[in-house]
Amino acid sequence: MAGFSLEESAPKILGVSIAVIAAMYVIYPPGLLLIPLSLFVFAYTTKNEKCSSSDVETFFSGFRIGGHRGAPKSFPENSMAGFAQAKKDGADLIEFDVALTKDGKAVLMHDDDLDRTTDMTGPIRNKTRAELDRCNISATFIRTAPGDHSRFEAVARERVPDMEDVVKWAVENNTRMLFDVKDSDNELVDQIANLFSKYNLYDKAIVCSFFPWVVYRIKRGDQRILTGLTWRLKFWSYHDIENLRQRYSGPKQTLFELIDVAHVWLLKRVTPWYLGADLLLTNNLDISQALILDQKRRGMRVAVWTVNDMAEMHWMLKTLHIPILTDYPELTKQAAHLDELQKIDYMPMHKSSSDFLRTMLYDINRFHVLAFITWQFANYFAGQNIFGIYSNHVPKWKCGNDSQPTKDCKVYISCPKNKLIFVDPAFDSAAIEFDWICGSSAFYQSFFSQTQFGGLLIGTLLFGSLSDRFGRKPIGILVVSNGICSTFASGLAPNVTVLFALRFFVGLSIGGMLVVLCAWIMEVILPQQRMVVRGFFNWGWTRIALTAVCYFTREWRLASFTTAISLIPALLLVIFVIPESPVWLHSKGFKSRMILSEIHIAKVAGVPYTPVEHKLLRPKGLIETLRTKGMFKKLLVLWSMWFIVAICGGAIDLNSGTLAGDLYLNQLCFGVLLVFSKMLLLLVDTNFPNFKRRTLHQGSLIGTLICVIIMTFYTASDYHGIAVLITYLIGTAFLEYTWDACYLCAIELMETPSRASATGSCSLAARVGMILAPMLTHSNQWWPYSVNATVMVLGTFNLLISYFFLQESKGVNLDDVHVDDTPSNDSKTLEETEAMVQKVIN
Repeated sequence: MAGFSLEESAPKILGVSIAVIAAMYVIYPPGLLLIPLSLFVFAYTTKNEKCSSSDVETFFSGFRIGGHRGAPKSFPENSMAGFAQAKKDGADLIEFDVALTKDGKAVLMHDDDLDRTTDMTGPIRNKTRAELDRCNISATFIRTAPGDHSRFEAVARERVPDMEDVVKWAVENNTRMLFDVKDSDNELVDQIANLFSKYNLYDKAIVCSFFPWVVYRIKRGDQRILTGLTWRLKFWSYHDIENLRQRYSGPKQTLFELIDVAHVWLLKRVTPWYLGADLLLTNNLDISQALILDQKRRGMRVAVWTVNDMAEMHWMLKTLHIPILTDYPELTKQAAHLDELQKIDYMPMHKSSSDFLRTMLYDINRFHVLAFITWQFANYFAGQNIFGIYSNHVPKWKCGNDSQPTKDCKVYISCPKNKLIFVDPAFDSAAIEFDWICGSSAFYQSFFSQTQFGGLLIGTLLFGSLSDRFGRKPIGILVVSNGICSTFASGLAPNVTVLFALRFFVGLSIGGMLVVLCAWIMEVILPQQRMVVRGFFNWGWTRIALTAVCYFTREWRLASFTTAISLIPALLLVIFVIPESPVWLHSKGFKSRMILSEIHIAKVAGVPYTPVEHKLLRPKGLIETLRTKGMFKKLLVLWSMWFIVAICGGAIDLNSGTLAGDLYLNQLCFGVLLVFSKMLLLLVDTNFPNFKRRTLHQGSLIGTLICVIIMTFYTASDYHGIAVLITYLIGTAFLEYTWDACYLCAIELMETPSRASATGSCSLAARVGMILAPMLTHSNQWWPYSVNATVMVLGTFNLLISYFFLQESKGVNLDDVHVDDTPSNDSKTLEETEAMVQKVIN
């Protein structure tokens, strides 16, 4: 029976999978949620079982140094002489490659053909055992072992060994074995299983392969056989370890590079569990302490191939304590002098690919990248706050083909519905479907957002409290799951009442995500990365993503489905990648769980785990904070800042859907501008110490007010040209800068014990402002200057408050922030809890 071929099958599997998913999406979209469940049930019912712990322990207790194909630098590879030399040089295991001949005999051969290692040519599958007896595996061998070659016996002629002959020799010489299998032929699997049974090899040998289906078949044949999965980065897309020679070209190469990414991710988490594998045989360029710790936690052993550098041997044997395969078993005896180097912080010359990620800008490692992505998902879902731009989109209409397009509600109300025509609608909105355009029902446009903002307000309070009591992770999983379900369900709403109820739950989830996920992420990243989060993972990307979803779906129900499904990766991240916050665990006294959480973070980051002392924090509640002298005045200033920027920003955002021109291009411009403006702010804040928080807040307000004044003149003169969009874009960027100033001042002006409760109260003030914002947008129908006039009045008031009362806070040490006239009876020094993981950097 021919073996499975990924090269031939991958495009077919991919095509069939896409077709099935597409068909299910068209026929029954909620059915997509059953796919992960079906896969899990299938995997659980068909998976292999691991071997007994006693057999595993017995085998690995006798495996420290393996001869890779024997001793291939001293004698021919996969030869009896090479195995004997490896044993003499100190190897306690021999690794060899097995293949089938034309007449079904199992022999030792690494390559598919005989050209490189023998004096014959052609594929081994085309040769019989009798034909192989005439071949000499020593014919092309050149000895390259280090040192004096006179210590070796002469290289004699040798035939291709039978697999059973090697097994007999190994059993007689008390040597462990590692079978490297590249053929999933049932006949070869049966022969290996028979040898394990005949010679009782269950604690003396292991079968490994690069191909998961080979490992699966071996284990399926006999569940007692020890098995291992061999791997290296980009195995499926490149011939060589250095990744220089591509296996394919064009789209096929790209496909297999994506397969490599998925394969490595699954291999470290899921594949060994399904295969019942006991060992991960890793290339020496891909080994790291984090990988070893992670696999140990999963019950997996790790071994390394092919280790030919003496320094690497010492590092892996003495520091990492893992077995190795080498072409030079004798070098392990000469590595003893490196013990002295280890005492002076010796590190091997070879580093894994994960080591390089630790030296990135702002000390970012791969865990931080995943945390940033999770943060961006929370921001992305918060984009539902401005979904009203699309769900309330109404183009111009006309009554019959002969009339002119207009926005006159008198025409709309008087026109018979069968004659009413919407002119080139860019998006099939809920407002059009449910007819909340003119008349008394027009209020539903603002109520759509208000209902959601009401849920957001409650979600902020509810889930924030729940996460403080039960932990960030369980509540984080809850809010993401609820966000997916409620958003998807809102796309199925049969009427306005159900829609508004479901959008309330959407708002509830948004509030939970903004409070729980963002606090969670802030607690597991480094302090210097907080500005990176706001600079690179920002609201601009959210607007771009929302615009893309609506552009490609063109219909509010489909956009809701797409948003929900696209949140599934966020759910996977919070379930499998981001652990419980060490800060929260420490505050609750769960010390052992805190350490496990930090170890998990270090493993994901690819860095060694280093314990760091934690200090105690006793947080103050809001009431206690307000009773602290001097704090109430600060909070009044901050509350006014947050409330005003929320109501003004929300109104301007929702009103942006009424701008002339292409709806999607306008929103895309907003997103792109915000992305680059945030990056510019990060650059300025980092490189210009004299750029103060007061300057940022007041300058942003002035810029916003100037843009609003200009927009008012445009409205008065009925101008709708490109300058309107440009002015709106600039004003939006200034508003986002105002938000940044609000966040930074709230964090930096509050003393450590009061910081959480104080920023929570500021967030509450902002939610109230956001609930009121849709009313301003709605009032534009009666007076077109409503939004602009309100922004000018409130913005001017906020500018005066900032100028006279806002204190400067840039550059302060957060631990040193305190109120000078704090009551003297609170003499205990309170120090900020720092997550230990924040110290676990290179």
